[in-house]
Amino acid sequence: MVGFLSDPVSAVSRPATETECRAAYDFEQHARNCAFCENPYEVHRSHQQLCEKGHRLAQDVAYYIYRGADGETYSTIDENHKLVRVEMPADYTQVRGLLRAIERSLRHRSRTPFVSMDRTYYVAARTPRRSHSVKIEQPKTKRRPRSGEIVEWPEYTKSSAPYVKEINTRRRGSIYAEDLEMLQRNAKRYNVEVREPSARDIRERRHSGYYR
Repeated sequence: MVGFLSDPVSAVSRPATETECRAAYDFEQHARNCAFCENPYEVHRSHQQLCEKGHRLAQDVAYYIYRGADGETYSTIDENHKLVRVEMPADYTQVRGLLRAIERSLRHRSRTPFVSMDRTYYVAARTPRRSHSVKIEQPKTKRRPRSGEIVEWPEYTKSSAPYVKEINTRRRGSIYAEDLEMLQRNAKRYNVEVREPSARDIRERRHSGYYR
């Protein structure tokens, strides 16, 4: 009886086909620009899910390739009963994270599959988180006094009272200096009351010809 030796080669390697490249490329580009699908492995670990479009693109990827126990990428279709290792571009980090998340979800059968191959699988719509609003208060402006209101005269200071001039008291004598000092002290107590003329004042001034 003649025996045949088994083929020692259990797997072959080849570049990705056009359909495999297209599926991987579409998901890679989407995940890089999607806040919900970026870094799919961390999305799976945080018990989140991909967006509706990302899940559909992930289904296309899982239809053609998967991640083996050795961490390599394989085709879902064997060739002559041999595993086919697929060579993917080195910068396809989103696709590798997706395959890792799918492989991990299959090992934890108690959890919902990260990517369901059922095309009718419902994926809830994802809405972006609302940003915190910031309230900006407008600066308060001083209201101008209305006619008839009582306003206080501003407190007297040397810089805010231009009507009091610095006078050389050496030539005016001590009496003039005392009068000037008293005038400056009294200026601090002055209050100005702004009132509208009464009806009686208006009638008297009209008779006197004031408004003519």
